[in-house]
Formats: sequence, structure tokens, C-alpha cells
Amino acid sequence: MIPLFYAFMVIDKFTKDQLKYYVYFNKTNNDNYVILHLYMDDMLIVRTSMHDIVDLKENLAKKFAMKDLDKSKIIIRMKITRDKQNHMLKLIQEDYIENALKGFNIKDAQIITTPLKKYFKLIKDLCPKIKEEKSLLLRLSILQYLGV
Repeated sequence: MIPLFYAFMVIDKFTKDQLKYYVYFNKTNNDNYVILHLYMDDMLIVRTSMHDIVDLKENLAKKFAMKDLDKSKIIIRMKITRDKQNHMLKLIQEDYIENALKGFNIKDAQIITTPLKKYFKLIKDLCPKIKEEKSLLLRLSILQYLGV
């Protein structure tokens, strides 16, 4: 299934993320992106234009058996909330983190604050550009996530 799915995504001009092998993205004609997240038998498609999402779903349905569950409320044990007025999509990771802590038998770990202030805005210019920067960022974020 995965090789067939990957082949479909390449034909449909999607690029596989180098750091997260289950994330695909495609830059559309109007310089926007369609992002597809594949996890086991669940798929999440994110895009500002419903037209692009409908097109992708129709193309996928031609090749794969699919069931459209409409707007996602949960993905990988993370709750999804939408604020259309402010154009925001939020992932609430509380259940996901609690399950991960339980899995590593460190459920009673101490809580620490995140390194970013609430007013801090991430911008494209701050993103890593080369493979070495991306690799370093991934290693640092894992260490930070684990509180090391």
C-alpha cells in the first residue's frame, strides 16, 4: 500500500517531507500549500482552499478505498480545534503526551514551560534551510521535548 501511495503522491506532484516520512506537501499554482499527513489508516489534509482539498480527495478516491470522515477532531490522540475567525488551527497534545509519558513509565514527570512565549510568532525566514540545520533542529527539539 505505501509504495503505491507514494507513487500516487509523486505523480500528483507532492513532495515527501525529509524529516517526517509520513507528511507530503504540494505547492499549488497560487503559491499556497496542500499538506497531507498519513498515519496508519488515517489521513489529514490541511489547506486554506477547500477546492484543493476536494480535488485531492477525488483523485485519491479514484485509486484507493476511502471513507471521508469530514472535519477531523482528533489525529494521533491530539485534539484539533479550529478558530475560523482568526484563521487558526490548534493541536491540543495533552492526551498524546500523557500516553507517551505512560509508555515510557515516567507519568509522574515534572511539568516545565515551553521555551517560546505566547506572543512569539514563527515565520518562514526562521525555518531551517539546509539538511544539516533541519537535522540539528530535530535533535534539539527531541531533547527539549524530553526535558534534557
